[in-house]
Amino acid sequence: MRREPADVTSSLAKAPVPVPSQRLVRYFTRYSRWYLKRHFHGVRVLPSGMQRLLESTQVSTASGIVFLNHPSWWDPLVGVLLASRFFAEHTHYVPMDAKMLEHYGFFRRLGFYGVTLGSRGAKEFLTRSLEILSRPQSMIWLTPQGRFVDVRERPLQVKRGIGHIMSQAKASFVLPIAVEYAFWNHRLPEILLHVGDVRWLPDDGMASESACCEYAAQSLEKAQDELADAAIRRNEADFDPLMEGRTGTGGVYGWWERIRPGGHSRKQTTENTTSMENHS
Repeated sequence: MRREPADVTSSLAKAPVPVPSQRLVRYFTRYSRWYLKRHFHGVRVLPSGMQRLLESTQVSTASGIVFLNHPSWWDPLVGVLLASRFFAEHTHYVPMDAKMLEHYGFFRRLGFYGVTLGSRGAKEFLTRSLEILSRPQSMIWLTPQGRFVDVRERPLQVKRGIGHIMSQAKASFVLPIAVEYAFWNHRLPEILLHVGDVRWLPDDGMASESACCEYAAQSLEKAQDELADAAIRRNEADFDPLMEGRTGTGGVYGWWERIRPGGHSRKQTTENTTSMENHS
């Protein structure tokens, strides 16, 4: 007898979380890096955030929870880049809507695990997430806002799920990461990142679900505010480069530079539109 789709979805949410295929993860990581380089001018991290990332890599055997704000479709690929660069020794997992995971079953082999809506789904999500964190060198990546949210929206609000996990997790570190996508002086946008303070669980100050949610919201909002202050200055020197993408003006500006006398010999700074207009 054929089961209803709801039964299939529920079974996916209950199924044991498989260990990701490292071969597929390596392939998807290479693809993600190529795709980001193709579509962005660069990925940049505030120096204090870079230092916190480097410090967190010292916890080589610990499990962790990384949570980001969620402004764009690009966020998962940014997570892939960070995971491969700073936490290559860890195994990474991401919760995903069970219905979507049923349709895109390939993602299960990349570390995605199903989550269903409702109180029953919340319990299953907590059980599976804590089981993952009990595995050495395992990390869960979360976007606790639960939807796409503009980086300027205040106050920042998070779903209760992150509070459930953090209040019951053992021997795990917690890392908030702010991400923003900005068009500066180039044809392609920048990916800008900042990292908040690392916390360890269990924490006496975060023993309850509500306290954990409050911490998650406040720490992520603080990281976003500090990142916004730097982004407004539009100065690459304020950031540490994590990855350089494509350069060049492109479009009508690039065409003009190619056909004008001496255009090929000009310095790369001509991709700055203002500079190019001043020399025209």
